[in-house]
Amino acid sequence: LQVDSRITKGSDPDSPVAGLLAAAAATNGPLDEGAYRRFLAETDLGWASVEDLEARYGSFQSALAEAGIAPAP
Repeated sequence: LQVDSRITKGSDPDSPVAGLLAAAAATNGPLDEGAYRRFLAETDLGWASVEDLEARYGSFQSALAEAGIAPAP
């Protein structure tokens, strides 16, 4: 896996949605729970899990909205 280090530039890496932003930048196509779980499995940067995001925002879709990412259709 090649990670573009620019994906975190301009974002707060400590933000709970930083992993979503990085995953959206690295994923070809819409970001859904499955794509995010695969992204987390391929990286080891300690970003929030799907379960963490659901606990904080109520749902994965709400976490996407908080990050400004359009949900997958």
